[in-house]
Amino acid sequence: MSADNLYQNNPGSADHHYLWVRCLDDVLIQLTEARKLIAAHPDYKWGYRLIQAVYQINFFNKQDVSEQLRDLLTENYPLDKDTLVRAFTLFPDDDYTLYTMYEMSM
Repeated sequence: MSADNLYQNNPGSADHHYLWVRCLDDVLIQLTEARKLIAAHPDYKWGYRLIQAVYQINFFNKQDVSEQLRDLLTENYPLDKDTLVRAFTLFPDDDYTLYTMYEMSM
């Protein structure tokens, strides 16, 4: 069974939503869905990790990512900065949050 089917069959499941988003190819849809997941499940750590992963994988990997995609992520970051601050407040031991925020501030 695909992640798409699992999510469609379990639309209220944070785990299935997370797995489905991880399988998406479109970075902006990943961000949009990660934001929806956090809104529906604000205490679910992996929703925040989705946002962190989008920036870490697609913004900091300079050789495999287009300039256009980096520009789109730079435009989207202000929408996610407060979310990352909230993630750090909820999960202070998660180094990925600090790393993402540090890299985006450079």
